[in-house]
Parts: sequence; structure tokens; C-alpha cells
Amino acid sequence: MKRTVCKNLLAFMLILFSSCSSTPERKITEKRTDSETGSTTLADGAVYEGSLSEGKLSGHARISWSDGAIFEGEFLDNQRNGSGTMNYPDGSAYTGDYVNDLREGDGTYIWFNGDKYSGEWRAGSIEGVGTYHWTNGDSYTGSWRDSNFHGEGEYHWKDGTTLTGTFNNGFFSSSIEGSMSRNFSQPDLLENREELHKIASIESVILK
Repeated sequence: MKRTVCKNLLAFMLILFSSCSSTPERKITEKRTDSETGSTTLADGAVYEGSLSEGKLSGHARISWSDGAIFEGEFLDNQRNGSGTMNYPDGSAYTGDYVNDLREGDGTYIWFNGDKYSGEWRAGSIEGVGTYHWTNGDSYTGSWRDSNFHGEGEYHWKDGTTLTGTFNNGFFSSSIEGSMSRNFSQPDLLENREELHKIASIESVILK
């Protein structure tokens, strides 16, 4: 059976390593040519293929940039609004909802190294409830705020061990008195995760 690690660490820092920072969303520039349908060249040289409404980008369309980035999805008033897929030059990709050119709503972001987040977004940041999967088999499922673990959540190691509790801006807190205090800080999370697993296994009660 899967082992569950009970809450008994007083506090430790668990912040996402640098790859969890998704690629900043590029803004759509004003159009340079005027056409109600077909191909439109934007001010930065990107090519917009789709319809216009009263001279503004609107409806389902595709934008391609010279560096290889491509977006295909819904537009309204010159901005991405609705669902769409953005493919970035480094191989990362986002598929999900947009509001006023920012990732907002439900969406999935896959990093170039294979890490994956699926869940809620707000104003371009991971916020709400979602799951982050690392390529090494670990995962976190729970609440987020400003791309940090925040609220109730569970950190799962690939061997089935689970740490469950309340996080506060990347810190894990326990109400059990007398527990040891440890700090785990960016950008050493990959190494610290292994150390944390050893500490959790030794210091916690394992339920089988």
C-alpha cells in the first residue's frame, strides 16, 4: 500500500525550482496592414492569419513569429481571449484559457524538459488548484498562489511516499510541537527533495 507521511515537520521551505517559471507571455502588437480577412502583418513582423472585426484581431486565428513561436486560438479586441495553444521557441507549450492576453482559467503548460503543470491560472501565474509533475516521477497536487505551493496540498514522491499538509508561499507548516525545523530553498530543490524525503521517512510516522 502507498505509504503516507503524517505532518510532523515544524517548517521547511519548498519552492519550485527555476524551470517552474513559465515563459513570459508575449503581447500582441498593433497591426501594420489593414485587411478584413487573410494574412495581416503586425508591427513586430509577426504574421496574423485570420479575420478582423472593425479593424481589430478577432475570432479564431493563428499568429507566427520569426523566432518560431506560434499561437493558434481565439482573439477579441487585438488580444488572446478564449482558448488557444501557444508553442514557444524553446519547445515549451501552453494549451488552455486566456483573458486579455494572459493565461487565466484552466490550462496545461509543458516545459521543454518535460515537466508539466495542469490546473488553474490567474493573470499569467499558476494560481488556484492544480498538479505539477516532475520528470523524475515526483508530483505536487493542491492549492497554488503566484506559482508557489499555497494552501492545502500533497507532495508525492515516486516511491509512493506522500507529504500532506498546509503550505504558505512555499513553506510547509505543522502544528505538532517539538518537530525539527529545516529550510529548503531555491534553486537547490532537486537535491533538497531527496534530503527531504530521507528526513520525512525518518522523522514521520509511516502508515501502511
